[in-house]
Amino acid sequence: MKTQQGFTLLELMLGLVLSLVIVRGIYHVTQVVESHYGYLRAMARSQEAARLAFATLSDAIMHAGFTTCGVPLPDLNGIEKNTPLQGRKKNQQNSDRLLVRRMATKTAQLQHAAHGELTIKGIGTLKADRPGIICDCLHCDIFQIQKVEQVGAVQHITSQPRLSDYDKLAEVSPLLEDNYFIADTGRRNFSREKIFGLFVETIEKKQFEWVEGVIQLKFSFIYDENSKRTGHLKEPLGVMIDLLTRSENKVTTGPFTYRFLGVSHVITDGYFYQGWRRYVPLRQKY
Repeated sequence: MKTQQGFTLLELMLGLVLSLVIVRGIYHVTQVVESHYGYLRAMARSQEAARLAFATLSDAIMHAGFTTCGVPLPDLNGIEKNTPLQGRKKNQQNSDRLLVRRMATKTAQLQHAAHGELTIKGIGTLKADRPGIICDCLHCDIFQIQKVEQVGAVQHITSQPRLSDYDKLAEVSPLLEDNYFIADTGRRNFSREKIFGLFVETIEKKQFEWVEGVIQLKFSFIYDENSKRTGHLKEPLGVMIDLLTRSENKVTTGPFTYRFLGVSHVITDGYFYQGWRRYVPLRQKY
């Protein structure tokens, strides 16, 4: 008759210790992989937010002060001359807000022009008591819309344009004034902290969220040396855009270093920060 033998107490304890070591190792590797994935995901989202913000701001800045066919916008009573771009204050070189004036990309074709009256056909968002633009790519004028009557696809606009000799290929469009700034999105992350983003406010004072994750923004107007020396800062050569992005949730456990506006910052709040910079030249008037 054969006797059956089991594990001794020492063997059971050794097996339990080895199992705990293996489980702990697997858990540690999982944590490292998950943390690294969260870091890479935060970096990718930061790059995506910066790319979208730069694309939006660059397009607006490069079209500032011009019509769709490249003609400089004329002056308008009540709107400062030579300010297609404006910070929080007029001619302010550094600002956390940027006002861009330009012609809408969607326009309606002019059918007939008479003094004080325009008849157009096509899409458009022309509204009364708003400035509009009429342009035939030879000369342009900004006028104040007084009345709009919609009859089918045709809009009859009563206004007071200063010129009335436009040809039938001229286009009519609303004047756009887009104001870009950083604001609270109204949402919260896992830590119940505010999420900020890039917003745009239209000429009708309507605000729209554009890019999530941008928490700080700075516009620096770049002027030529002669303008700096004389102090007559009329129209900049371009705009330097500095923006700071932050991850939606915490992804780091130790100190984290990032650079913004040429200065290194060390933070320990667990978020991923990244500073970005891009120079956007203005189109030159001819």
